[in-house]
Amino acid sequence: MGKVETYTQSAINIANDNRHGYSQYSRWGNPNTWSDFDCSSLVISVCEWAGIPVKTKGATYTGNMYGVFTKCGFKDVTSTINLSNGKGLQRGDILLNSYHHTEIYIGNGKTVGAKIDEYGDIVGANTGDQTGREICTGWYYNYPWTCVLRFVGDDKQVSQKTSLKSKPSGLIKTESWYGVTEAVCNVRSAPSTKSSVVAQYGKGEKIYYDSVYEGDGYRWISYVSYSGVRRYVAYRQLSGDTTPWIRIA
Repeated sequence: MGKVETYTQSAINIANDNRHGYSQYSRWGNPNTWSDFDCSSLVISVCEWAGIPVKTKGATYTGNMYGVFTKCGFKDVTSTINLSNGKGLQRGDILLNSYHHTEIYIGNGKTVGAKIDEYGDIVGANTGDQTGREICTGWYYNYPWTCVLRFVGDDKQVSQKTSLKSKPSGLIKTESWYGVTEAVCNVRSAPSTKSSVVAQYGKGEKIYYDSVYEGDGYRWISYVSYSGVRRYVAYRQLSGDTTPWIRIA
């Protein structure tokens, strides 16, 4: 998965995870814990996690994003876009109003962004998304945007191994979807119960995945984490009681 797809999907995952809401007071969230973002910190963070060092290079808010992003592989493509209806936009394009707001275009006429807190304000009194609309996807609109930035740098996901030897065997299919946990589930570094547990999902949480594996007597769903490393979660046995503990939606 390239950098553009990684940061775009990361933003969508955060929007779909109600542990994350809106706040300008506590804005540099962590994707793995209850935490908040505002519009610019969300966009800056997901790009940084994807391997584009915009935060490292000094991007902190909408007012300085343009200068930093254009030095980190983004190109101003505003002149090629019809801002009134979004014609010409590509998945991963950064929509920016340098004075007020920013979002990411995710394709099919939709965007993702951090909007407003649960009280229609900027404070974010309660961590997480209380309304389902603090960070969310929605239809494209012209904010109005002052520019559109498109990543044209090296799109290779540098944090992932690319050699055939590094790819675990057992791939069954590629499939971009999600499941809902019906029990506590361990996240592992490989599709084996002998591999390290690196994280954990609680009951009732969504797991977005892009592929399915079999290994060590289990079927696994798999995804690339925010840090760019592939992870695996077992969801049923291959024999005996094959009742899944992750319900595929």
